[in-house]
Amino acid sequence: MHPSPPFPPDDAGLPWPSGLRVLPPDPGPEPAEVELVEIRGFERPDQEWITRLAPVGPDRFVTGGPGVCLRLWSTAASAPMATLGPLRDDPAPVALQGLPEGCCDPVPDPKLDALAVLDTRTVVTTSSDGVLRHWDLDMRRCVHALRIPPFVASLVALDTGRVAFATPELGVLVFAREGVQPVRRLPLDGCEVLLALGPDRMLASVIDEDDLYLVDLATDRVTHLTADGPSLFAACALTPSRYVSAAPFFVEPPRLNLWELGREEPLRDFPCQWSGDVIAPLGPGRIAYASFGCLDIWSVTDGRLLARADRPYCSTVAVLPGRRNGVARLATGGRHHLSLWELRPQTARSDR
Repeated sequence: MHPSPPFPPDDAGLPWPSGLRVLPPDPGPEPAEVELVEIRGFERPDQEWITRLAPVGPDRFVTGGPGVCLRLWSTAASAPMATLGPLRDDPAPVALQGLPEGCCDPVPDPKLDALAVLDTRTVVTTSSDGVLRHWDLDMRRCVHALRIPPFVASLVALDTGRVAFATPELGVLVFAREGVQPVRRLPLDGCEVLLALGPDRMLASVIDEDDLYLVDLATDRVTHLTADGPSLFAACALTPSRYVSAAPFFVEPPRLNLWELGREEPLRDFPCQWSGDVIAPLGPGRIAYASFGCLDIWSVTDGRLLARADRPYCSTVAVLPGRRNGVARLATGGRHHLSLWELRPQTARSDR
């Protein structure tokens, strides 16, 4: 088993992994034997390190890297369709009420912390300068800005057009589209990471204490699940009651866990090659797992590694909705690449 690689140096401009992936519609069963085939590489301006990636429909996706900017891509072209960044005439950030004094002091060289897609036109981001931004992909600009605590690395787009995030100072906050004050505010001191389980349910993790909570937005109820919960920095929901998480980078050996609500022990615990950044669901029984050494496709029902592509410093992955000719497609990004993949039925192998 390979040791876990260290996190990149601070000057690489990498925020913490958000670990937040809203479950897409179930694409249906995969063939038992599959292989990853790279079908397109993309031209990264200035060879930037891709740290955030999310689909905005079946044929487009957005990426974020160092700095507060986004790039919009089409699966049909190698160059970006557009670059979105802060402009002089952007709306001035509206201050969120109740911000702790001094928490929003200027940050030199701000970086993107988290990214979530509300719909095929609207993307929401947080950044280390303490600003939550709504970006209009058609207008190619920021249309709404909210002053929040800096370093919010946990951002969830809910199915009803709302966005939720958590901060240790303010707890869990839920905003309507382009809202300036939260429509829900649940005090949960020390909460840093959220994982959506549906339009009104989330898991919330208090990192310093390893406490795990279930948040029900329909009733404003917060239920304590366990005092020794899994890390949610790299996690994804498979169903409203099951999810997969990766062990933190300092845990040896690296492993993935399949969890079910109400159980304090994982349903399945299986080793992987590296501690990774991002997990994306490929239906209820399979996941794509981006780590610093490779891109993996795993069966979480029996712990089998179904496919692997070596990609040094592969730091993010997203599954594009829908299928082309019955084949699932994925986009990956990292320090050295931005690529589009197909997950195809495995062809017969010749002797090597």
